Amino acid sequence: MSDTETDVEGKYEVAIPGPGRYRMSVFPSNHSFYWMTEFEVPSVDTFVHDLRIPLGWISGRVTDARGAPVSIAVRSSREPTGGLEEDDLGGGSAQTDSEGRYELLAPAGRIAVSAGGVRSFSRDAKPYTEARVFIDLADRGELHGVDLILVEGGTLECRVSGIPQGERALILEGRDHDEQMLGACDESGLSRFAGLARGPHEIEAISRGRATREPVLVEIVAGETRTIELELVPVVPVEFSVRDARGDLVESEITAVDERGRSRPLRHGQPLPSGHYVLRAQHQGKTAERELEIRGDEENIEVELVLP
Repeated sequence: MSDTETDVEGKYEVAIPGPGRYRMSVFPSNHSFYWMTEFEVPSVDTFVHDLRIPLGWISGRVTDARGAPVSIAVRSSREPTGGLEEDDLGGGSAQTDSEGRYELLAPAGRIAVSAGGVRSFSRDAKPYTEARVFIDLADRGELHGVDLILVEGGTLECRVSGIPQGERALILEGRDHDEQMLGACDESGLSRFAGLARGPHEIEAISRGRATREPVLVEIVAGETRTIELELVPVVPVEFSVRDARGDLVESEITAVDERGRSRPLRHGQPLPSGHYVLRAQHQGKTAERELEIRGDEENIEVELVLP
């Protein structure tokens, strides 16, 4: 990693170890926006790489459901479009004033503007769920009246036990392929998050070599705090392969069914808690099953399923 600063004309110079692919990040001293891009450097003594960052201005107002102004950070981020500049990412941030008004820089293109959302919680802050709108911003363009209305969410407190000494646990919402990380607990196993949307949520925790046996279902209520207990148990990574009747490897979805009949999609190398499972593979109308017993002290387990 190397870093430098531009001069008053925007010129910069930085030393690099040699040819290859590089990622460059650009941001002003006040961190009002950021820009990240990737590029190839050929085998030359000096390489000139000029950057022109397409930026525009966005302004609007943030209020709560009753129309009262909200003091909060507003964020912008560039959405990938699948074009030639898909690797170029950027965004901006600004704080609303006492009237809830904001003005921020944003990279041109398809832009998401948002405020609120899940975060580690300060007890004197109000937990708003995320509000987000999508806009198209032209290079050097200005868009006004991009307003956001925030809805009050709920707060979740987690107490995690079974954390290995010297480790911390990560708290996840969702399950399997749709998980998102809420944050980490402190050294005592406690965590508190605000801004969760009202309704049911499935919460899990993971640490090095450990995870909750199953998600805990909690009903979030706006303006209220819910507390749950999470226990970590040893888990073992499961690697699998699926072959057809001729012995050729095939791509297949794998499902793990536990002792209580609960089914979950299984990713290659995904850790599973100790217990008894039935692994099921399906491919082109054919099904293969295999029982699996996990003690919890294995380093990893390899399983092969053969379709009829």
